[in-house]
Amino acid sequence: MPECFEVKKMAQYLIDSELENSKIISFSFCNKGERILKNDLPATLIKRVTGQTIESIKTKAKFTFVQLETDVIVWHYRFTGIPHIDGESYIDKLQTLYSLPIAPKNTEKYSRFILKTNTGKTLRYIDTRCLSTLEIYKNTSIDELKKYCDMPLDLSQCTKIKNEELKKNKGKSIKMYLLDQYTRPSGIGNYLACEICAESGIFPNTHVKTLTTEQINKLNNAIKKVSDLAFRNIGYDWFIVFNKQRCARCKNIVSKEKFKKYEQTTHWCSYCQN
Repeated sequence: MPECFEVKKMAQYLIDSELENSKIISFSFCNKGERILKNDLPATLIKRVTGQTIESIKTKAKFTFVQLETDVIVWHYRFTGIPHIDGESYIDKLQTLYSLPIAPKNTEKYSRFILKTNTGKTLRYIDTRCLSTLEIYKNTSIDELKKYCDMPLDLSQCTKIKNEELKKNKGKSIKMYLLDQYTRPSGIGNYLACEICAESGIFPNTHVKTLTTEQINKLNNAIKKVSDLAFRNIGYDWFIVFNKQRCARCKNIVSKEKFKKYEQTTHWCSYCQN
């Protein structure tokens, strides 16, 4: 699943492709793409957005917010969603992690909606599994939108956890706290949570209530370092444990386990994180 920094890099890709300040001349769903629209009828959305200018594109956590003249479009990529502009490449912005279709071969088959502008740009929203979500909020702006305002600061905006925030979630493990999109910093998914725990030297299933002051300081230092690495790099060769056979630090075998049935797999080093 694209996490905070993939989402930001995708937004920058759209901005660099000069999508902002262009007018939507057509919008169409395809390949059952209507299924991703969650709060309106397809025909109503199409009629409403056609003719509007794209004024700005912002992100927060794992959401992308597209400001139109009178409305806001919001999408969440879920596991395999990604926007593509015809003729524009991600090559210098982002590399793939697992099944994210950075350079899809079957754009016609997996396009869920197509947006065209008066400047000749064609945006194809690709989702190989059709799990994304798309919403439209009418007669509002991003900064007034409750969905945007109520969301905690994300990892690109906040790199420190306060003690009082941890106390409110003392029943959680540190990894589950990091994955909670309603605590700050938000926008953290499985790989970022695993890498933050690895960088801090803390076992991911450690309960928040047992963390010492020293561990909290290490955790905050790790959040800052992982944030910097994720922002600066288009690839993932900086990982310590995630998707690794051996720990990048001590070279011991990386452990991988689902602590609960429906959780994502946790990656950690039993030697460095204890």
